[in-house]
Amino acid sequence: MKKHLIAAAVASMGLAATSAYALPPTTTPDYIIYVGSGSAQANAHYWAATQLLSNVDSYTDSSTCAESGTYRILFGTTKAAYNDGKGTTIPSGKNVLYMVRFGGGTFPNSIAAVANAAALVYPASLTGSTACGGAPHATYQLPSGFATTTQIPDFGTSDEEVALFNNSLNVVGSYSAGPGGTQIFHPGTTLAASAVANLSQVPLYENILGMAVTNVVYNGTTSFPHPKTNFTKPELAAILSGSITNWNQLFADDGTVMPNQAMILEDRTPGSGTKAGITQALLLSPTSPNGGLTPYNENLTGGGPVGTRPSSACSSSNPSAFTDLNNGSNTVVFQGLQADNTNGCLAIGILGAEFPPEVQGGGYQLVKINGADPYSRITSGGHVYATYANEINGTYDIFVSNSFNYRTKSINGGGYLGDHTAHSVFINIFMSELGNGNLPGGVSGQFPLGVTGTLLDPSVSNFGDCVTTGTHFGNSLAPLQLFADATFGAAPACNDQLQ
Repeated sequence: MKKHLIAAAVASMGLAATSAYALPPTTTPDYIIYVGSGSAQANAHYWAATQLLSNVDSYTDSSTCAESGTYRILFGTTKAAYNDGKGTTIPSGKNVLYMVRFGGGTFPNSIAAVANAAALVYPASLTGSTACGGAPHATYQLPSGFATTTQIPDFGTSDEEVALFNNSLNVVGSYSAGPGGTQIFHPGTTLAASAVANLSQVPLYENILGMAVTNVVYNGTTSFPHPKTNFTKPELAAILSGSITNWNQLFADDGTVMPNQAMILEDRTPGSGTKAGITQALLLSPTSPNGGLTPYNENLTGGGPVGTRPSSACSSSNPSAFTDLNNGSNTVVFQGLQADNTNGCLAIGILGAEFPPEVQGGGYQLVKINGADPYSRITSGGHVYATYANEINGTYDIFVSNSFNYRTKSINGGGYLGDHTAHSVFINIFMSELGNGNLPGGVSGQFPLGVTGTLLDPSVSNFGDCVTTGTHFGNSLAPLQLFADATFGAAPACNDQLQ
């Protein structure tokens, strides 16, 4: 039976090379692979690349050498000869430049661009890159103002299957000025049936989604020692739809009214897979037959994005009003929460659980939803581990089905599986590696030996460690269904080292 991962909490840790500076940036690649993705899969791509390539270096466009909020750029050498199962082989020892674009959201990168064989923007080359030093950062930094190129992605990885995305509120749209300083959202164009037919999809894993708050919310402060660690689904729905705009509309865990401070929502842009999954889970929108709530930043008569992230200490008058910030990736969200926390701001954001604060420098925490924690921690032998018992037993049920998307025929000259070129080989081997049952950190060890926070889906994996007992059967709109009952034995364990 095929094994697949669940990118539940893929931590965006520093991607140190297995042997730093193995290939200088001036090295000419033998092959360049272009990929479209959601930000949730960034570290899964890194792990897969290190299984197939040796001496992998990571490149970033960040001025501080932190990991990029837009790309995962990896350069290494094939460990062995690989084939596509259809007669095409590439040899061992070839230099491969693997470029993954995730900034801007899942739909434009890994669904629309792959289905339509439409070009995305990538760095044109690595020339001029300078050394960063490796862990906990990338090994190389792209030059300021680096040249770009537009290329058709060979394949894509998405947080959800295509069906969840292909409606007007989950694709990329546009904005115009609305009443009272708001903005009116204009839904984008969905994929035509002919474009959907261009895609082949393979289910990979379940991706855990959540909401995160700054530490000043989660832990409380000296002046307001009343933590709020738990939110009900109705509370979160009200925040996301814009009907709760100030923290004083909420109670802390002990029943104390929260402080008078306008809410900062670190949101995601329409087209984001994390956004689409949270919207479906908490707002039942836009696919509920009975009608769901509309996200504030997708309001058709006037909503967000509004306001700017405060650059000074927050107070009852700063920010002056509800602030809804469109962010292009999970990385930008947690970095925004960290900046908010530094300024003492009460802020909340949409975030995939693959970004635990222990490996990102802290400043925020993922909250309990209806009393269920997306991951609990244990300490053993001086290390901190995440456990995913609530996902495994179904108590925490906000996770969605990830998908590997690729073409099987020629469209606009883009590569496809079976085209008798290296494109076909790389589609085949990365599809296989991203479905490898050894990928989870709870199976293979702390990143980069395994991917932090990932679990396996019982409908595509053998029952064992890090396998959930419930599944959506590759359909994020379906209810969580029990797959592994008591006859399978005790629920599996999954202890995933964070520190």
